[in-house]
Amino acid sequence: MPRNITVELKCRYCGESLSDDSHQVDGNPGIKLKVRSGDTNATVWLSAIFGSNNLESEVQFKKGEIVEFSCPNCSAPQTSSKICDVCGAPVALFKLSDGGKVRVCTRSGCKNIWLDL
Repeated sequence: MPRNITVELKCRYCGESLSDDSHQVDGNPGIKLKVRSGDTNATVWLSAIFGSNNLESEVQFKKGEIVEFSCPNCSAPQTSSKICDVCGAPVALFKLSDGGKVRVCTRSGCKNIWLDL
């Protein structure tokens, strides 16, 4: 039986945890982020299970729309200089609490994610 691997992410600028114990996604604390697209600002909670594309959001984003993730603690944008090798969108970069990085495509609907240990 396969085991789920959960990740605990933190902001790469302020170092604060992005886990939100008060909001569960896939039965685990969600990864809370601010998200912006155009004039729309909202909060999104991503699944902490690596490889899960489940999320909960205050708003729906159109498939293909590019969003900007920001830290809910310090508001720093998490976009990196990396580009998604599947769709060409910018990639957000987060630190793992135990070391390493997770990169996530910022295009709604793209499921590309990287784990750098």
